[in-house]
Amino acid sequence: MNLNGEWEFEFDDDEQGQQEKWFAPGRRIFSRRIIVPFSFESKRSAIGDRSFHPRVWYRREFQIPPGWIGSRILLNFGAVDYRTLVWVNGSLVTSHEGGHASFCCEITKELVEGANVLVVHAEDPPADRYIPRGKQHWKEEPASIFYTRTTGIWQTVWLEPLPPAIWNPSVSRLW
Repeated sequence: MNLNGEWEFEFDDDEQGQQEKWFAPGRRIFSRRIIVPFSFESKRSAIGDRSFHPRVWYRREFQIPPGWIGSRILLNFGAVDYRTLVWVNGSLVTSHEGGHASFCCEITKELVEGANVLVVHAEDPPADRYIPRGKQHWKEEPASIFYTRTTGIWQTVWLEPLPPAIWNPSVSRLW
């Protein structure tokens, strides 16, 4: 199930989100909308803001299709730049560091019947030149051979059902 499309979105420039538990269902209404999988710096995201925002939040509701009942459910991210925390229905399900690598986690135990809430927090300090950036510029405007920064979700997000026998959560990979 592809989860690309419109998500709720919020900048967290004052670093209040975790303290105020923005990940908890019903805790806060995010003031913006973003088109995933485009970073907020991109015009295609429907935001197009190139200024510095080191911490961002995303929220989306989803429902598991009836045919998936009894399956183990994986949540997959193509890439999120750079440090990521992910909650489902208020429970932290995974963290990841690295802006160019995909990651996934099993979320079966956190799911409820009906609407489920997925919240993603991404942190990418724009001036930290020690974080691997490829050709992303650490200044507000791109220059020379450098590109505009890419913060947050910038690759496809999807859910997939798996039979219980082929997922081994202790090694976090498919067999």
